[in-house]
Amino acid sequence: MTINVLYTINGKYKNLMLASCISMLINNSDKAFNIHIIVSDFTKFDYDFCENVLKDYKNVTWKFYQLESFDIRKYGIPDWRESQIANARLFFQEYIDLSGIDKLLYLDADTIVAGDLTDLINYNGILNASLDISLKRRLEKNGLSQYFNSGVLLFDIQKWVSEDLEKQIADFCFLHDISRFRLPDQDVLNYGLTEYITKLPFRYNINPYAFLGKTTKFYFKEGKRVMAYKDITSDIENPIIYHLYGFSKVKPWTVNKTNPLNNVFDEYIKLVDKSFKKEELKGLWKLLAEYEILMYAALIIPDYLPEELVYKIKEQLNLLKKAPKSN
Repeated sequence: MTINVLYTINGKYKNLMLASCISMLINNSDKAFNIHIIVSDFTKFDYDFCENVLKDYKNVTWKFYQLESFDIRKYGIPDWRESQIANARLFFQEYIDLSGIDKLLYLDADTIVAGDLTDLINYNGILNASLDISLKRRLEKNGLSQYFNSGVLLFDIQKWVSEDLEKQIADFCFLHDISRFRLPDQDVLNYGLTEYITKLPFRYNINPYAFLGKTTKFYFKEGKRVMAYKDITSDIENPIIYHLYGFSKVKPWTVNKTNPLNNVFDEYIKLVDKSFKKEELKGLWKLLAEYEILMYAALIIPDYLPEELVYKIKEQLNLLKKAPKSN
């Protein structure tokens, strides 16, 4: 079996992407992989570094594509972290020669593949994705019954092209005001293509919030989110793809004692770069990284506050983070 995989990254995330790649190659050693990497702000060092890591694995080929070779900005999709690189997953047709490709698996750079991908690749929906762990009240406020996470996507290429879904995305962007979308690529998929999305089990896009020990049951309290703890117990016991997002900026690649997926990340990042140094956090985030009780409180309490208050608190925290330091 040969699996085609897509990543979209800038130079800052190359180490994370390579950890994801290596985890996939090691845990699916009976398969061949063609890896397609859309890049932005890549230096010669970045290209050479990726080549030197991947060449040690025999079951993989790879190709780089330049983000700027196609003008995504014409669709008016907001930047994500001052770049269009995240939105490139929506327009993969403009970069990749799809001849001979049956399925295309998109993975965020901050994923770790821990298990066999065979069953995942056999899903036959046009676009396959796992539900995001959204609060029900947030979905109701935005007129949605479900909301999918775009960190792991499986495309059926023939069906995608036949339905001309890239054009549907473009039309949606032109016909609607998407300037205020907070998660641009994910919001576009959920609002523009929701009828075409087939739900994947949580195990294919499982996040740190599923591994909070006893707090997990409280976090996934019945009626609070789109999924309850009882709905995901088998997925927690059999994770296939970890997605290391969220967790109040305390990521496994930061110095911390509180992220439950630190060991999952550490196992593979050391195969990328033995001298990899984790980022030091500051201020509030350093406290959350140090003390589990504070971290878990920060994760749970906002669920019980009015939405508007949560946004105001986040805005103030971001302003504090950006404020110039006094001497």
